Amino acid sequence: MPLPLVAAFWAALIAIIVPLATRLLIGLGFGVVTYIGASAILDSATAGINSYLGGTSASILVILQMARIDDAIAVVLSGLAAKAALMGYASATGVKQFRFKGAGF
Repeated sequence: MPLPLVAAFWAALIAIIVPLATRLLIGLGFGVVTYIGASAILDSATAGINSYLGGTSASILVILQMARIDDAIAVVLSGLAAKAALMGYASATGVKQFRFKGAGF
């Protein structure tokens, strides 16, 4: 009597785990490809910005540093990286829209 129940339990468990594992591996694959591609693009953009700023005079660089332009550039590039990661997740899982619930505001 318990043997058919154990077999049914294992069959149900495998029927649940296999699609979840497949979806997880597909999602990880898209995530890794998106991360590597976005990382390469952002590294190229950072190198381009640094090369443009490297040709300016020292006084202009001091003014840019006082204005904290380097932090602004980092914020913009981080936002682009986050958007690329969310787009990769959305394409991998088929999510159409993200809803973030705040602290009740």
